[in-house]
Amino acid sequence: MTIDLTKFIELTVPQNLLIIFISPIAAYVVINQMLPGLEIIPIMLSLSFAVLGFNSLNMVFDLELDKIDKPKRPLPSGRVTVDEAIKLSVFLFLTSFIISFFTNLEFVLLLIAFFVVSYIYSSPIIHIKKYIWGSSFTGTFQYALIPVLSAATISPKELPVVFFVYVISTYLVISNVKDIEDVDGEKENKISSFPILFGVNNTLALVLIGPIVLNVCIAILIFANIIEKKYFYLVMASIISYSAFALLIWREHKKTYGNKNITTQSNVVTLTTIATLFSQIVYAIVAMFG
Repeated sequence: MTIDLTKFIELTVPQNLLIIFISPIAAYVVINQMLPGLEIIPIMLSLSFAVLGFNSLNMVFDLELDKIDKPKRPLPSGRVTVDEAIKLSVFLFLTSFIISFFTNLEFVLLLIAFFVVSYIYSSPIIHIKKYIWGSSFTGTFQYALIPVLSAATISPKELPVVFFVYVISTYLVISNVKDIEDVDGEKENKISSFPILFGVNNTLALVLIGPIVLNVCIAILIFANIIEKKYFYLVMASIISYSAFALLIWREHKKTYGNKNITTQSNVVTLTTIATLFSQIVYAIVAMFG
């Protein structure tokens, strides 16, 4: 049995590469008020392979969940074996690590931390996914902290605290959206995710309203002269974009919730990611031209 392109896509969930293509560049622009040079390319390539490896490895550890929630995925459907998925993950992680040699020591250390969290997230030995904070921590660490700090490793200037706190806080909230599509399997496997403990609708409300509330808090700090007024444009653009995306996400959730035909991730998760990245792009534009 071989892994063709379709199976590769279904195992690695390449939608998450949107984060790797946008977040480091946005972070670099925010830090330096200019576009990055070619030195960011090996960082983005290395992170891309690392993310694909993480998603593939997570499919291995999530096999029992996917038998219930996503039976058409390659592993539960029997189209790919566990051994093949593990070999693919190792290959992707190894490729990522080799590419990191063309970056810098700080990034290599960040990448190693990414590998460690990739394993302890779903591995039955530690399995931090089973805790209510597991998804928030892992999603924030892998998709917010690592990409932003990776850009900082090639930046001569310091990372602005406001941007750092904004991105981290946003991902702490939205990372719980992924568990909504895994509720049945998580119940069966006794995983204490946010949707299990507080309900699917409450979790979705947190994901949709949380970023808007965060931006309102930033607006209050701006009017209190604690944060620079130039970020007011970011707040307004973010509130408008999140409100628009919230309507799309809610309608998509109502239409697809309980769908057992998902092979990568639901449109709800993808739309939530795009909404978050849009705000980072606006932040970068404000930093460069504001």
